[in-house]
Amino acid sequence: MNKIRVFLDEINYIKDVKIKELVMLTLIAIPDYFFEIPAANSSKHFPTYTLGSGGLVRYTKAACKIAHDVLSLEQYNHLGQATKDVIFAALILHDGLKYGKENTGNAVFEHPLEISKLIASVNQKYKVVDRNTLFSIVSAVESHMGQWNKDKNNEEVLPKPITDIQKLVHLFVYLSSRKYLLVDFGVDYYRKERFEGNLEASINNLIEVCKEKISEGFDAEYIYSLIKYYNNGEKNPKKINDINVAEFLTFKISTLTKKAA
Repeated sequence: MNKIRVFLDEINYIKDVKIKELVMLTLIAIPDYFFEIPAANSSKHFPTYTLGSGGLVRYTKAACKIAHDVLSLEQYNHLGQATKDVIFAALILHDGLKYGKENTGNAVFEHPLEISKLIASVNQKYKVVDRNTLFSIVSAVESHMGQWNKDKNNEEVLPKPITDIQKLVHLFVYLSSRKYLLVDFGVDYYRKERFEGNLEASINNLIEVCKEKISEGFDAEYIYSLIKYYNNGEKNPKKINDINVAEFLTFKISTLTKKAA
């Protein structure tokens, strides 16, 4: 599954390259089941488009689309792109461990805290964004359940949203779960073949990007060191065995600037 391609439209709502990288790397770390399961097991509290295979993906994309349309309004210009980038990152990732680290078959109440830990661990491993940016993203993820923050024992387990970012993330998540708001994704929207991709083609594309950057004057060893860093110590791009790694590296290397290198 080409996880990055699934959310490419939503990732492109984000302008900050580093936040994009964190989202991509976290998507790679998210369990495969996320891309298969429904947002809910019944239509009691969720709209029909969130049910069935890929329902959680559609629900997540709907929240991002609602956010994009609302935040594009003139009245939200004061928020600035940096704030909007954090909101989109939190929305894309907020339910990444909804059924736990392994597919439990049911929603895990503490999933906002679990996915928050995963985001933080990915950032710690790859050192992508600064501490303040990371906190803004994970705190919005942790509080996305809003007032529904108590477990079955009536214990407050999850934080409630306090900041504007946290409140907006909760609002967009809330709206995407309303049964009376239906998003038309089309009957063939989530066919697997649309997002499977081709590993060989992705690797060849990466190689072409590498050649292009080298021709622009970037040091070849630096580029190979990036491939090695994100590909389990192997610098040969032809030995990449995960299409998501190839896609991420293509983005990473294509966005290199002389200052970054």
